[in-house]
Amino acid sequence: CAALLGALLVGGLCAMLSGSGVALPGAALLGAAALVLAYAALGPLTRGLRNAGEYIGSAPLLPQPVGVLLFQHLIVPGLCATGLAAIGAGCASLLGAGSLVPALAAAAGAAILALLLRLAAAVKGTLPMSLLAPIPTEFGDLSVVSVVLWSLDGIIWAVLLGGVLGMFVRGVPLAAAGLALLAGAAFVLWSRHRLRAGVESA
Repeated sequence: CAALLGALLVGGLCAMLSGSGVALPGAALLGAAALVLAYAALGPLTRGLRNAGEYIGSAPLLPQPVGVLLFQHLIVPGLCATGLAAIGAGCASLLGAGSLVPALAAAAGAAILALLLRLAAAVKGTLPMSLLAPIPTEFGDLSVVSVVLWSLDGIIWAVLLGGVLGMFVRGVPLAAAGLALLAGAAFVLWSRHRLRAGVESA
């Protein structure tokens, strides 16, 4: 229920983002908040995606390849997130929060980007041992900073991409879909590279 409510709230934030009274800095903050919320809302819906990612680099237990399993686990979360975000954006726009078309474009872009970030988190693998190497400084060992950044990279990317999404929507509304497609292509290429590396190491 929390995941579904979060997806609806993402649509509401995207509708506010498309409002005429929102300045560029405010649009960046709203976009970042919308994408972080979408990323969090997709957490319970992408448990199967995380489980499929654990098969990378190991002996297959199921007849389907890992790439097929990952794709299958993207369908339902993607449809739920995109549909609910669009419903939330449409309802908020009808209530006067913003313009309908930019709100729908922003909602779709946020849902797609959040899903791709979840995919990247599922296939990134375990923590590299190199990040645990000590980094001695006069302030102490800073290796923990690398570990924290590696662990929170999904949220960090959500903030950055959400800010860019918000500025795109305020400048050119339909550019949100273009940003989602470019980010999607980059994530797909990176995921294919990760999958191939895992298969070769198996």
